[in-house]
Amino acid sequence: MEKTIIEPEMKTSSFIGVFTDVLPFVLLALLVLLIVAIVYVVKIANRYLVNSEIAEQKVSEGKMTIFPEEIDLLSLFECEPMLLDKDSPFYYNEATYQFSNGEENFIVTLSPSYGEVKIQVTQRISNRLLSYVDLKCVRKFEIRTDRKEDSSVLLTVVNEDTQQMIEITFKPYYKMILKEHFNQ
Repeated sequence: MEKTIIEPEMKTSSFIGVFTDVLPFVLLALLVLLIVAIVYVVKIANRYLVNSEIAEQKVSEGKMTIFPEEIDLLSLFECEPMLLDKDSPFYYNEATYQFSNGEENFIVTLSPSYGEVKIQVTQRISNRLLSYVDLKCVRKFEIRTDRKEDSSVLLTVVNEDTQQMIEITFKPYYKMILKEHFNQ
């Protein structure tokens, strides 16, 4: 008598076949996503470390810019700023405020960590440019008055030999006074 070996026939569902075929690709995609996320987190951390090193260097050199807090600027300009990077802290960001006093329209752009201030003033009715100020070395941005009908700031720009004091009135009407002094 001959022995016949009967081997069991194994049937797998099509789901298991598809799953085992697709699983390596899914794992590879997850690994790539994880690597991209880690690179992104490292870049963000590096950016904040560089910004904090710049700030520490400015503080140690006595060159740290002094700007009002974001809430004080909201009160002064009576509008929300448009931020260049919504994920960055205010001090390391670029904030643009657009507002009007009824006679003139203003666009004020601030970059506190760089000490940069830009102010564009146009006549409201004709949209004619009245003034454009682009300052790169603002050491101090001080709010002088912040009332409903009267607002002004004092900007201090320190250069090697001179110091400029720029008083800007936004309300009731636009006015700019520039004074320059020699450093001692």
